[in-house]
Amino acid sequence: MGSLLSDTASKVGEELSLNSELESIKVLFKEFLIICRNIEIEKTLFILAVLAPVPESQEIEKYYDQLLDWAEENSLAELKSLASI
Repeated sequence: MGSLLSDTASKVGEELSLNSELESIKVLFKEFLIICRNIEIEKTLFILAVLAPVPESQEIEKYYDQLLDWAEENSLAELKSLASI
């Protein structure tokens, strides 16, 4: 599903002539929020995808963003290993 979201976002970017790569996307799905973040390592793209309850406040949404930052930082070593395969 994350791959489909990333592909769709890339196509929209092309159609709108956006000059930068997709960094992240948030999709509201029923009572959940799907958060996807592109992580590029050595020209290889990885997608970090999270399904979470819709945040009840801005503070909770900021907390989700902090958790994604933390997950990305802590996965870099493993992703570099995977990218080198």
